[in-house]
Amino acid sequence: MDNTSYKFWKGFSILLILLNLGLITYLVLQSRRPDHPPFSHPQGPANMLIEELKLSPEQIKSFNALKFAHHDSMMKLNHEGSDLRERYFDGLKTGIPSSSQDSLMTLILDNQKKKELVTYDHFAEVKKLCNSEQQVIFNSIIQDALKKLKPPPPHDRP
Repeated sequence: MDNTSYKFWKGFSILLILLNLGLITYLVLQSRRPDHPPFSHPQGPANMLIEELKLSPEQIKSFNALKFAHHDSMMKLNHEGSDLRERYFDGLKTGIPSSSQDSLMTLILDNQKKKELVTYDHFAEVKKLCNSEQQVIFNSIIQDALKKLKPPPPHDRP
């Protein structure tokens, strides 16, 4: 085999190896993606609602006030929930009696209930901002919006 042919096949082999590595990397990264991608609207769920409902500038101002109030409430509840959860699992280290663990679990569940109520009340207030035509649209998109906001399901591991 002459030198030119050898260089060609060597270069071709290297190219094939690089393409295979690229394909393997792509396939591995794709397999790690969730089945349900996170919310995909470019500017987030709030802008999706604004666009879908075609809110007026006045409605947008009221909507933003509701959005920020909801965010503040949820941040406080999330912080409280994290603290409660941490205290609950500290029981593994400290050996807290089960009655204390039960009390902490009740507080954790109450915290989760408050989060659900705050979110429900928030969307009820958003719906009140809407005119009758917008309320029809709201009713048709709210379940889809809520589904897109929840975290993706866990992956099944082989």
